[in-house]
Amino acid sequence: MGRTDIIILSLCVGFLVIGIYEIMNYGLGPSYLWFMISVGFLLYYNYRRRRQEEEQEKTPGKKPGKRKK
Repeated sequence: MGRTDIIILSLCVGFLVIGIYEIMNYGLGPSYLWFMISVGFLLYYNYRRRRQEEEQEKTPGKKPGKRKK
């Protein structure tokens, strides 16, 4: 898992926490946006992860996690 994936997952959790806070204070209507942003980041994270898995299947000689600097 790279830095970008960690940032995307952190944003997903952060917006989820904001949504929970908003729902406790204002109700479901005003907090709906925060939940949709969180779900969007979660879907984007899953898309990136599956795309990386497909790329690893296409190139069987590469080991995951090894990068050249």
